[in-house]
Amino acid sequence: MAKENVSYKRRQIVRCATLFLVPLLLLLLRWEAAAVGNNKEEVTALLLSCVAAAFTLFARPSRISRIPFIWRLLVFYVVQLQVCRGVIWIHNNTKLFDPIFSSSSVKGEGANNFAAGGQALAGGFLYQPKISVVLPCANEGEFMVKTVKSVNEATPANILQEVVVVDDGSTPPLNTLLTEEEQKELKIKWVRHSSFTGLINAKSKGAAAATGDIIIFLDCHVKPAEDWFNPI
Repeated sequence: MAKENVSYKRRQIVRCATLFLVPLLLLLLRWEAAAVGNNKEEVTALLLSCVAAAFTLFARPSRISRIPFIWRLLVFYVVQLQVCRGVIWIHNNTKLFDPIFSSSSVKGEGANNFAAGGQALAGGFLYQPKISVVLPCANEGEFMVKTVKSVNEATPANILQEVVVVDDGSTPPLNTLLTEEEQKELKIKWVRHSSFTGLINAKSKGAAAATGDIIIFLDCHVKPAEDWFNPI
């Protein structure tokens, strides 16, 4: 009886040795996926093998002998490889998003500003978004001029791409109210309709002509507040 117990224990020890094949292969073959994991998957596989070996050695024989050993081994290999794959995936994605999170972290005074001249971009923007302001106007010449000037005064030059003025059949044409030099200085782009077409059509044509990353529609008789662009 004692000999049978010794023989059984030896068989169990030999079987337990096969549980460590996966971490051994990961270590010897240095699979591409394993190399990326920076040895974390090897440690995980080794710990899983130790747990399985301890269970095999110390659990009651009746609990583990009901299923053929080869099936138990295959199931354990599949579970072990899936866990290692999960460890690699978590490590790779954590490594991928770390620089994104660090670059998008808010640092320093003035980080709440959308963008100020000469300062680093807030929020980790890869480039400075440009704003196009569309003004649909119909016979609002004086108000149009004041609004265009207010937009330029309240918006940093490195943010404002252009002011698209949609002249919806005004008489006289709105572009006659400003000199070419003033139009260039105020970044005005004109869209002219020979007759009145309505607010919706004017906004649509203005949006089509805009070239900025962000398009803002304003009435032709408003004055933007200070730092109005920050919530954008």
